[in-house]
Amino acid sequence: MGDYGNQEQLTAQLQQMQQQMLQMQQTIQAQQDAAEQADLAQQEQQAHTASIGQRNLLCNILTTRSALVPPPCTRQDFEIKPALIGLVQRKVFSGLFTEIPMEHIESFEKVCSFTRANGVTPDYIRCMLFPFSLDGKVA
Repeated sequence: MGDYGNQEQLTAQLQQMQQQMLQMQQTIQAQQDAAEQADLAQQEQQAHTASIGQRNLLCNILTTRSALVPPPCTRQDFEIKPALIGLVQRKVFSGLFTEIPMEHIESFEKVCSFTRANGVTPDYIRCMLFPFSLDGKVA
């Protein structure tokens, strides 16, 4: 009977050790998850708080190449006609002191309003045409 009692005690100790190991593994996993979440939050905060100078560094140029991101276009067959591009290019904005930016935008929106297509938002058309309305350093 002495061996049987000793075996029960060893089994109980083994189960206790297994529970402790499981708790330690869960604690370690929780700490790793918390550290990953903290890292992601820090990276996101740095991305949102980066200064203009940091965003314009050479290593970030590809990610900040264009400020204009057109909304998705549902029509695959839509194309902007060269004549419309020509109309937009007749009044380009160069950023000179004599030019008034709001007048340029109003005239640009007027030209863009000439084109309508089902499944294509006006914002998509404007975003695609706007680079053609700029000249010089502002382009």
